[in-house]
Amino acid sequence: MNNLRFIKFDPTIHQFNSISGQNGIYIIVLREGCDLPKTVSSPIFRLYDNLRVVYVGQTKDGLYSRIGKKHFNGTGGNSTLRKSIGCLLGFPLIPRSKRNPNDGKTTFERSDEFKLSEWMKRNLIVYYIPMLSNIDEEEAKLICSYSPPLNLKSVPFDENQSFRAELSLLRSKHSR
Repeated sequence: MNNLRFIKFDPTIHQFNSISGQNGIYIIVLREGCDLPKTVSSPIFRLYDNLRVVYVGQTKDGLYSRIGKKHFNGTGGNSTLRKSIGCLLGFPLIPRSKRNPNDGKTTFERSDEFKLSEWMKRNLIVYYIPMLSNIDEEEAKLICSYSPPLNLKSVPFDENQSFRAELSLLRSKHSR
């Protein structure tokens, strides 16, 4: 893993369309001086490039599409990262579908999605690397190494279990 050369993407400096369209893996960190919204359980962070890791992900649909379109400019219904941060910010979840509001799929109001995008751009930095093979394996290694508190699946049983349980509870609540 030490031989992987990640590309730094700062959404306050770079344009999202500069992100590779190839498949790959990414690490999302808190910008220096920034923090996740406070909760009862405090997350434990591990560092990448001296910054606190909050999320690790991968995509087989293109890094630009996943990071630029879904995470930073998408909806809570299409990004688990957005949904987690939005819930931590206290935004109420609403049904994703008006035709089938009881299907359990949720998102946020459009105005909250805008606020969420702005919060993410001000508070997060992304490190990514295009990869054509071993994506699942490399992502699993990163998740085990960094124990990102906003990852809820495929994580080790570790110091962030109480934080993840609280986050899961917040994500499961429906306001309407």
